[in-house]
Amino acid sequence: MPAEESLRLKGGGLIGVGEPSLGGHFLLERSIAKLIDLLLSGALLFLPGVVGPISGALYILISDGLYGGHSIGKRLVGLRVIDAEDERTLCDLKSSIIRNSIFAALIAFYLAMRFLPYFGMVLASLAWIALIVVEMLLIYNDGQRLGDRMAGTKVLPEKFKGYSE
Repeated sequence: MPAEESLRLKGGGLIGVGEPSLGGHFLLERSIAKLIDLLLSGALLFLPGVVGPISGALYILISDGLYGGHSIGKRLVGLRVIDAEDERTLCDLKSSIIRNSIFAALIAFYLAMRFLPYFGMVLASLAWIALIVVEMLLIYNDGQRLGDRMAGTKVLPEKFKGYSE
């Protein structure tokens, strides 16, 4: 298989695929994948001491740079994060940290707000709702959420016409 028909990991390595094309914005699939990842991150928050919050935020930050450009949620749903400029280049850890930093910051904000009874939880919940609405509107508009724009990435389906592994 020629190199031009392969996905490149940033820093080397190839995964064979065909020519990707954006056939839709996959709003439902992306939402389900992110929900799975947030549930996994939330489960990690219950680990004792500071290990829980650190591991929960760390998972969200690096999740899209794992497993060849997809998090556990994206792998289950069948999506992959790639470079927006070069669709054959997969998301790496640096891009994953950039694109998911907003969610990690919201996890930190949520944990800080737990110390303000009622008002803190309301404020943290409103921040989550606002972010979700903005992200959904951006994805619906052109397929790139705020994190994608910051990291220069986009999400495509794992299997579509042209993919062959």
